[in-house]
Amino acid sequence: MASTPISGSVNINFGPTPRTSGVFTIAMQPNTRIIMLSQAAGPYPGKGTLADEAEMDSVQVMTTVVGRNVTCHWTSSGAVVGSFRFNWIAV
Repeated sequence: MASTPISGSVNINFGPTPRTSGVFTIAMQPNTRIIMLSQAAGPYPGKGTLADEAEMDSVQVMTTVVGRNVTCHWTSSGAVVGSFRFNWIAV
């Protein structure tokens, strides 16, 4: 029997120091697996009101599920700081 997909979003703060890669973790319900995670369009908290933040500061993410946690390894072609929003779909 297939699980019913669920979706949501999460705000991640990469901090004040410019970086081009890092790791963050998303806690999920037991037996839930993220099948897609993508950077959401802006605006982002603390970055003004522009909707094109994802185009200006593109962040790519690879995920690994370990128990209830989704470990997200991210990279960006340019140094990024502050908050970003990611949308996810899980089963």
